[in-house]
Amino acid sequence: MFCAENNTERMRMGNVNCVNEIIVDLYAGIGYFTLPFLVHCHACHVYACDWNPDAMEALRRNLQANYTCPVGITDRCNLGVIPSSEASWPIAYRAL
Repeated sequence: MFCAENNTERMRMGNVNCVNEIIVDLYAGIGYFTLPFLVHCHACHVYACDWNPDAMEALRRNLQANYTCPVGITDRCNLGVIPSSEASWPIAYRAL
């Protein structure tokens, strides 16, 4: 959940050294802390959990928009989205 008073904490968490760490972000919401962990702190994996399905969908979009998919993690990427998977091509390419 966005809260203007949390800006200091968000900035602080964006400077935490969590290189190669696995983090569980309970009540992740739209990724207020999840994204800084991945983008700025270089965590190797974040388990983002939230009760709200709308928040989780927004988090999925935020992760995609910020290119947080790890590079070189797969040998094959299934893009079985109908009618088109074109929007996912950049992420799939990075995962290979």
